[in-house]
Parts: sequence; C-alpha cells; structure tokens
Amino acid sequence: MDLPRSFLAPDALASWRREETDPAEPIAVVHGRFGLLHPGNLEVLLRAREHAQNLLVVLSPDDDNPEHGEKMGERAVTVAHLRGVTASTSFAEPDPSVLQAIRPYILVASEDSDDDASLVGVEDSADALVRVPVVPGCRTSQIRAAIADGPTPVSVPFDPPEGLYTPPRPEPGSVVTINGCFDVVHCGHLEFLARAACLGDHLVVLINDDASVRRYKGNSRPVFPVAFRHRLLSSLKSVAAVGAFAEDEPLTALERLRPDIHVKGGTFKENLVAHERALVGTWGGRIEYVSMIGDYSSTEAIRRETRRAERQK
Repeated sequence: MDLPRSFLAPDALASWRREETDPAEPIAVVHGRFGLLHPGNLEVLLRAREHAQNLLVVLSPDDDNPEHGEKMGERAVTVAHLRGVTASTSFAEPDPSVLQAIRPYILVASEDSDDDASLVGVEDSADALVRVPVVPGCRTSQIRAAIADGPTPVSVPFDPPEGLYTPPRPEPGSVVTINGCFDVVHCGHLEFLARAACLGDHLVVLINDDASVRRYKGNSRPVFPVAFRHRLLSSLKSVAAVGAFAEDEPLTALERLRPDIHVKGGTFKENLVAHERALVGTWGGRIEYVSMIGDYSSTEAIRRETRRAERQK
C-alpha cells in the first residue's frame, strides 16, 4: 500500500512544523510499530490527543522478516485514519537536528511499552514526557498470547457506552450505515470505511456484539470485546457514530436509524443482503456496494499473530 500524503520524510519535518502547525505550541509525539491496533497502543494515541492539537506518530522502521506483519505503507495508512493524527514519519536513528527542529514537543508513551521501537533520541530532546498507565493484560505480547491460546475476548478496563445498542441518527444531512464485526481492524477496513463515508454526510458503523460474533466466527472470536471495538471505531476520522446489534443481521438498528444508504462490501452475495435491501427500501433508502481495498484479512492477521506468539514461547 502506498504511503499517505501525511507521511513525511525526516527532512520534511522542519518545514511541516513551521508551516502546518503553530511553532509556539507543543506537538505530541508517539512512537511505536502500530501494526496491530489494540487497547494498549490505542490508549497511548488517545491520551496523546489530550496534550496537543497536533500529533506526530513516529513509526518504527520495517525489517526484512515478512512474518513481522504490516509494512510501512499499511501502518502509516492505519494511523492516518485516527482522529488527531496530523502526520507520521519514520527513522531508524533519530537525527538530533531533526528533533530540535520540531520542538517544542511532548513525548507520550506507555509506562511499560513493549513496542520494538526504542528511539532514545526522541525522549532525550523532548520538552516533556507523559507516561500513560498500562492497560492491564494489553501489552502487545499479551495480546498475541491471547490470540494464540485464549482467553478471548481480551479483557479491557472500560465498559461499553450507554446507549450502545441505540445510536441516535446524526442530524442534519444524509446517513450512511455499514455493519460488520470489525474485530481485528486493518488498513483495508479503514480505507473501506473512508470510502463508505464519502457517500453521505454521516457514517454510522454497526458492529456485531460479542455473542453475535461468536455465532458468526466461532468460539475463539471476537479477539477484542465490543467495548474496545466501539472505542476504536469511534476514534476514526471517517466515523460519526458507532452502535452494536445482538442479532445476526442489523435489521433492528437499521429500522431505528433509517439510513439513506446502507453499504455492503463488494464481495457480498445478493442473497445474503436480501432482508437488508428490502427493509431499507421501505423508507426510500438503498444498498450500495463498496469494493474492499487490497487483499487484507482479519483472519490472516490473527494467524500471523498466532505464529509470532508461538515463536516467542
């Protein structure tokens, strides 16, 4: 996948800092791999947004091992879809002059990060350091172990929001809905959601709750509980609202929201969406198909993380 325009080469950071941000205001800096968005690293990104208007994500560089998952383009696209992320970059060894040029900045990091990025120079030149408490059980290695051996869904310390099953219809303007498990979210999902959002004014994502995912995907799924999946999807630039449904099809939620457009992935077969098409048509809405981006798969991502967990034993 190509790098997004928000990905900057290190030698472009100084001009970005000078021309695209207020040079007198600190920016937040987070560094890590961000190949798999999970409760631990998402929390660092969310907390970083509380400290500055602009957030720069420094991605650890690729290596030559294909088993290490997502490449730079995929990871840069992933973080670019998150609210508050202004730009991303990557460098193997931080150049002190580059770091000086982006000051003042606040480094935001987990209290006990197990990321494979260790950019000592970033911390040395930071104007302030903010440590984010570890999300219990949600270090990268612990997530991999849970994927490989259970238990899943991974436990998280926050509850689903009130009204999870009854998201209000955003107003004013047209509403687009889309439904799915969105369990292990990858850059293909994010590009798909961004395309769907372009069809109307507000995109509402309807997610299967945990019991519904288990019926659909099996007892080892979901990897992440509905509370986290809601939290992650709500943090995306393209998403206006998120709701859950307990049934096998989101018919009750669709009846309540009455979307103008209900989006399905391009691989869906017509007979599998017949009920949704008929329902949406009763108020003049329609089904639209949006093609998926690339050959990305949550199942393959889970298999890859399982293999990595096995090698770590």
